[in-house]
Amino acid sequence: MVNSKYGPCVDRLIRTEANVIENSCPAEMRSCISLITILLLCGILLMNTADVLSDPQTKLLKQVCSQFKIGVNMSDFLSNFNKTFLDIREQMSNNRSIHFATAEHTNLYGMVQCRNYLSHGDCVACLDAASSQVRKNCSTANGGQVIYEGCFLRYETRYFFTLSPLDTFGSFGKLCSTSKSIYEATSFTPAVTGLITDLVEATPKIKGFFSVTKRPVFYGSRMSTVNAVAQCIETISQKDCHNCLKSGYMNIQSCPPASEGSSLDANCFLRYSDTTFFSDNSTIDLTAYLREGSSSSKTAIIGGAVGGLCLLLVLAALFYYQLVRKPYIARQGIYED
Repeated sequence: MVNSKYGPCVDRLIRTEANVIENSCPAEMRSCISLITILLLCGILLMNTADVLSDPQTKLLKQVCSQFKIGVNMSDFLSNFNKTFLDIREQMSNNRSIHFATAEHTNLYGMVQCRNYLSHGDCVACLDAASSQVRKNCSTANGGQVIYEGCFLRYETRYFFTLSPLDTFGSFGKLCSTSKSIYEATSFTPAVTGLITDLVEATPKIKGFFSVTKRPVFYGSRMSTVNAVAQCIETISQKDCHNCLKSGYMNIQSCPPASEGSSLDANCFLRYSDTTFFSDNSTIDLTAYLREGSSSSKTAIIGGAVGGLCLLLVLAALFYYQLVRKPYIARQGIYED
């Protein structure tokens, strides 16, 4: 008897189905294939494929620990830390649609945010990895931050949920890949710049302050995409989100033609890559958000209005000279060369 790696329950189902085939099929049709067996095996294959594709994106991009030590008993601090992040974990586990949560226990404030393209399971896995890392490496600090590719975690012993980007420990950071993109710099760099610029303008206008999209880029005669994500924490204002992303853009704009770059801050996140790191069904169409109130649209409207006004003034002056001023000069006997 051959034992399957899928466990005794699945083995029993397969053996049972084989017996059904043997007993119900005529001798000359013993080679017939059961539909149920096919579906069962397909289900097993799909489950294992999902496990393979699972990726919580826990590559560490930045870690910061406060320079100030905790001011309470260590056991009390750890107890409050565990309660805070257990609360956050329960929020995310019980509501599969959220990617952002905060909690507080006895003056220990915590915040976690996942990139919205992560699955529910990957988001929780990223949270678990981040809380374990910050507890281990910032164990005596009264605040800490961990930024992974897939999620962000922060805790402090003061309320920080609505603080401006300037009122936080740690500074803006950036990571640029050491390898250059395989795409030509003359097409890749403008594509990255244009895409990040649009994300900075559109993301603060989108509910949840999150956007992810891609843009065509050419490699010789072939076409591929540059991929990017922008995100702000959900407890700051639209204005603070926009200002944070603008600063992030200034930080990251020197990365291309590097194949990947990230701008890292406590309140916002930017990342681009020449490799896809999210599914196609996660992308957001930015067109409506760029049309409505975008700086480029406003500039075009204002410029058009001013230009039109200037043209009207010139035409009015010519009209005045031809119909009023010139006949008057002629009547007065004044002639021009």
